[in-house]
Amino acid sequence: MVRTGARHILAVPRRSNFRCALLLDLFVSLVGTGKQLPTTGPDPGRSSRIAAVGVGLAAILLGGLVLGTLHQFAKTHAQLDGDDGYALARIRANLRAIDNVKTMWAAEHRADSNAIPSPVELASYFNMKLFPQSVRDERYRVGRIDEQPTAVLTVKILQYRAGTTVTIDDP
Repeated sequence: MVRTGARHILAVPRRSNFRCALLLDLFVSLVGTGKQLPTTGPDPGRSSRIAAVGVGLAAILLGGLVLGTLHQFAKTHAQLDGDDGYALARIRANLRAIDNVKTMWAAEHRADSNAIPSPVELASYFNMKLFPQSVRDERYRVGRIDEQPTAVLTVKILQYRAGTTVTIDDP
């Protein structure tokens, strides 16, 4: 912040919330001028009333600044949770697709329930003949025909830590 006479100029970073910067600038100009209100004259109590109004207005502006900042923070984290939720949904969709393809492979090859198809064998059953790619660097385990496929996370997604095994039926 640069002080020029009784006026304050606030240096605003490019990505900051412009409304918060304006509120802060107004707050500083109302409270931070350092000028004393006159206490002499026809109504000496008038200056204290003006000061009380100024302090009350400054408190309202500061509250608005804090609430605006908290709103931006919450919105940013909601977007991140939304991205993680989307990634988890995609991982589960990949697991369902692997499970469906595994059933088709078993029927076509007349495999028993202990057979374990490889991702290469299952790839031809997927669109574009490719096994599902990882969403967040998770590792898929196809497993036996009578088992559900699983994915082992290598990064934290929502409440699941790295190393957690995700299945189709997880909440």
